[in-house]
Amino acid sequence: MAQQEARLKAKQSFYSALVVVVGLVIVVVIAAVDIVIVVVVVVVVVVVVVVVVVVVVVVVVVVAAAAAATVVVVVAEVASVTGCRGPLLSLLFLWSMVGSIKYKGKVNSPGSVIYYS
Repeated sequence: MAQQEARLKAKQSFYSALVVVVGLVIVVVIAAVDIVIVVVVVVVVVVVVVVVVVVVVVVVVVVAAAAAATVVVVVAEVASVTGCRGPLLSLLFLWSMVGSIKYKGKVNSPGSVIYYS
């Protein structure tokens, strides 16, 4: 009888240990999967952010280059039409056409006065 009880206790101890080991394995596997999921999500977010930043920078550079090229062409045209000497005077004349700056007198004449409206 004592031997049977000892075997029963040994079996119970074995199964208890087995349940603990299986539980630990399950916990470790779940933790590993969670870590992998977190790493994948972080990598995806970083890649998306980098791609968005690169696209925004490229768009800004392209728009700035197009705007600069347009300003250069318009300034050259204004200079050729008005006879303004130099890009700064051409820009001032162009701004006056838009309405920000007005001229009194003749453009490029010694007595011309520039005032802000």
